[in-house]
Amino acid sequence: LLAACIGGSSAFAPPMTSTSTTAATSTSTELQMGLFDNFRAGGSGRDDLDEQWEAQQEILNRRNKPKAERDAYFAKIEERRETASKK
Repeated sequence: LLAACIGGSSAFAPPMTSTSTTAATSTSTELQMGLFDNFRAGGSGRDDLDEQWEAQQEILNRRNKPKAERDAYFAKIEERRETASKK
């Protein structure tokens, strides 16, 4: 009984596909796992980096403003949060 279960079980084996150019001469076996198949890097992403840099500069400028302006900014943020939480 144990030998019959072991011989026909492939539950823990990755699916294998075999491609053959000619049936008699050569056969190549390739794993089809799927995790990083056809993975492509996003390129340089310079446009995205420029937008992120500008957003970071805005944050830095807000931090360097006088205390009165920072307090006004945070008061406006709190007002928006209260309005959003009432919805």
